[in-house]
Amino acid sequence: MEYTVIREAGREFAPLEEEIGRIIAETAPVVEAITGLTLPDRVVFRTTKPKAWLEGHKRREKRLAQLEINELGPKIPTEDLRMAAARVKAGRKSRRAIWPGIGAQTIEIDSRCAEVQVLPEALKHSGRLEDVDFLCKLVGHELTHLAQFEASEGAIWTAMNSLFPGIRGIANRNHGFLIEGHAYWADREITAKVIGRQVGDEISPKASALFRKVRASRSIEEGEDLRRAVNTVSEIMETNGADAFNRVWKCLDLVPRNYETYAPELWRKRF
Repeated sequence: MEYTVIREAGREFAPLEEEIGRIIAETAPVVEAITGLTLPDRVVFRTTKPKAWLEGHKRREKRLAQLEINELGPKIPTEDLRMAAARVKAGRKSRRAIWPGIGAQTIEIDSRCAEVQVLPEALKHSGRLEDVDFLCKLVGHELTHLAQFEASEGAIWTAMNSLFPGIRGIANRNHGFLIEGHAYWADREITAKVIGRQVGDEISPKASALFRKVRASRSIEEGEDLRRAVNTVSEIMETNGADAFNRVWKCLDLVPRNYETYAPELWRKRF
């Protein structure tokens, strides 16, 4: 595996980029050992500014929407097109509001590859810009997403970001429960191995008022969903092992159904 850290956020964040490179080199083998997945041959982390991150999402959405419309064509009812447009608009509004809470994100560049985009300005707001232990958690988490993407050949991301899940027959699947539950489970195990303790997601005393406002906007239900996701992945791993769990990346029928996220034992049984 080769890795690259691309600088697009400015010289002031050069120390962060150097630290990320060091952590990738140290953490990548641990990610593969813990998850049982293989990272792509080339791993890319890119520091970026919030405006560029937002514009990048717009280009991504436009590309994906055009691909789906070209593929599905006349199958798409007018009402579905209106709903898709509303979903895109809501997503853009949400990203403009929550970017201070997004330290890093794995984004599909095309159907064949993904990269990790890091927002140093968001890390400043979170008070974690120079927190090496937290950066280990962040890198481990995003490397796990890259390994998921590689294992599924991008299929999970394609399904999760579809604007027409009803037409594709996947409207009742919760892809986020799967990929985030797995990544948060993994980053716990990764930090425990690399630095000797699990690193949590608590708010730093150095966090800005804006970051605290963004975190406070999270609903209680969101937090409960994530806890269920992490606990369920952990239980499946302990009971069935990584090889059994990792079938989910190829067999998309194993992706949890929406109702199974509220009754995780039903998802566990399917493994």
